Amino acid sequence: LQRQLAKEGLQNVIEDKAQVNHFATDDLKKLFLFRPKTASDLHDELQCTACRGRAAARKHTASGGGKNALSAAAAALCRERLDARILAGEENAAARALVAKPIAVDASGDGPHGVVEKKAWTDAKAYHMDLGTVLRKLDDGDYKLIPDVLKDIRRIGKCSAKLFADAAHPTRAAAAALVAEVETLWGDLVGELYAANDAAASEAEAASAICAPCPPAGGGEDAAPPPPPAEDGDGFKKQLYPLPKEEDLNNWSHHASIDTIGDEVLKRALRGRDDVSFVFGMYQDWELIQVDSARLKEEEAEAAKRKEEDKRAAAELAAIDEEEEEEKPKKRRPKKASKKRGGDDAAAAASEAASEEAASASSSSAPSPAA
Repeated sequence: LQRQLAKEGLQNVIEDKAQVNHFATDDLKKLFLFRPKTASDLHDELQCTACRGRAAARKHTASGGGKNALSAAAAALCRERLDARILAGEENAAARALVAKPIAVDASGDGPHGVVEKKAWTDAKAYHMDLGTVLRKLDDGDYKLIPDVLKDIRRIGKCSAKLFADAAHPTRAAAAALVAEVETLWGDLVGELYAANDAAASEAEAASAICAPCPPAGGGEDAAPPPPPAEDGDGFKKQLYPLPKEEDLNNWSHHASIDTIGDEVLKRALRGRDDVSFVFGMYQDWELIQVDSARLKEEEAEAAKRKEEDKRAAAELAAIDEEEEEEKPKKRRPKKASKKRGGDDAAAAASEAASEEAASASSSSAPSPAA
């Protein structure tokens, strides 16, 4: 079903329609991943925002890790322990301040760490880490595995060792003390983190059982069940009316308990059984279908109207552009005298000048009438 929903979502993208389901490639790779601790893997992947409480959508983001996977509860516990026990007390306040923030290049030496050469800082780039970043990553859920936290703590010591050659440098000494305290605490802390993971898993398992068989209301087998809640809440979401799209499961009704299902036949079939843990429902009747059909016709008519208006507006703009082109005065380009004609004119001028000179010469050599 998830694969089919992803295909329909892709088709909507191709046809430039609204996409109602968003499945990433990584989501589709997990189609055959069995998640026994959730009531509905599909509900989680759809990231429903209406259902709350134990039925709230919890998308599977862990990449595995087994026992070493760091749950949200374990991450919160780890952050609390590191913040409270590492470099604690007033006597360690100065040392903690040195490792609490990233170290920057400082050629002047006026900063808290003294001189930090750019070359050394660049060489240590692979190890850059600080306690504040570790705590922030725990808050943001960036760590997927328990050992990853210890790796980053050790990087703080390696970074300061790369930056400061002197082992007695205050920042290097503070980082070394930080790593030593975490190494000492880590054995007991890991046990606490495992326990937090187990508690989180038990809680998730309880959440997946909220659709467990419910006893008949009123004690009798045929007693009427309680009416479904009027508002969205823990394990229930109303259907979007008149009718949602077939692939738009986020706007179907959601039921994490059979008591909220409107289908009495399905209710009777599920009592005393645990085959179904979550139900998506879409109620239809003739009136709703007629209302939905009328709505679709209105949308199609509106779309056709918009298309016609766009076409008419484009034609009007084209006509305006054509009129503007016609109104523009046509510029005449001056004719260039050809080289051949210019040469002929020059030759004619030279010939005329030579004729005048010859006439003048003949006039001066002829005898005068008096002579």
